[in-house]
Amino acid sequence: MSIRIGLAGCGSHALGRILPLLEQNDALQLVAAWTRNTDTQALLRERGIAGVTGNFEQFLATDMDVVYIASPTGCHFGHAAAVLRSGRHAWVEKPLASCIEDVRELVALAEHGNCMLAEAFMFPWHAQAAAIRQALTQNPPGAPRKLSLTFCFPHLQPDNVRYDPALGGGAFLDHACYLVKALDNWFAGSWDFLGGCIEQGEYAVDIGGAALLRRASDGLVANLAWGFGHSYVNEMQLIGTHGRMLVESVFTKPANRSCNILIEDDRGEQTTLTVPVENPYAVMLNGFAGQLGNPACWPALRQEILVQAEHLFALLAQLKQADPGTPKRVRSHAQ
Repeated sequence: MSIRIGLAGCGSHALGRILPLLEQNDALQLVAAWTRNTDTQALLRERGIAGVTGNFEQFLATDMDVVYIASPTGCHFGHAAAVLRSGRHAWVEKPLASCIEDVRELVALAEHGNCMLAEAFMFPWHAQAAAIRQALTQNPPGAPRKLSLTFCFPHLQPDNVRYDPALGGGAFLDHACYLVKALDNWFAGSWDFLGGCIEQGEYAVDIGGAALLRRASDGLVANLAWGFGHSYVNEMQLIGTHGRMLVESVFTKPANRSCNILIEDDRGEQTTLTVPVENPYAVMLNGFAGQLGNPACWPALRQEILVQAEHLFALLAQLKQADPGTPKRVRSHAQ
């Protein structure tokens, strides 16, 4: 039996990456779509999608099981809270919300309603993620000493929602959440904050930043860097006592090419670990569909979301304290 799903928010990411997969997935039946954009509404109707509306209450009145929320970050809380209160499951684009208080409330709503709550990070679902974990276990570059996580890309169009503070814009929420997720996935532990900064310039939101961390258990030093207005870099490098591991396309991944892993020993000899080509968004949606049929895993999913958010917003607080010029994050429940 198909899972009846609605799509809330139809920006470029949803239209280009998520919507086609919802239409093609046999396990999912797209029954409704919400967007305020009238041109997008017309486009969706032309594609034969039923239940297209610009009224969120009308959207919620549709008979559906789960909602994929792809609205701007500042709208996530309001939309996800309404979905969970209606008794539906919520699959929410990253980051789940703009502040830790909102994340805690959404987790509590999901727990109270016995609903599945998922945060749509796709990179942990890709085969590359398992290959990284296996390499760290079976063929590490010696004891880990230095870790670099970088996610930067050029400036977007000025009217992009990522530059709007009322919509949860800013590079920290948009980029740094990936880096913290990667730490939690592959380098779990207690991390001490050594220093960092957030860049704003003349923008209304933060446009970049960096943080230096040290893992308490073994002294591994991690350098995190993110931001708009840079050359595109999307990679992880781990330097150990006997070599290094370089992973390109570690956070966002093309659906049509391999995302291989380079291992180099201390003699300069290189080995390439080949990763299968796959669409990470398709794998993620299939994974979510499987988890929806397994309520026993929902408490662990909620706990994982909460831990990730605690780490993310603790880092933001430390950066603000280290750099008093950091713009203040405003809690937004915009609908």
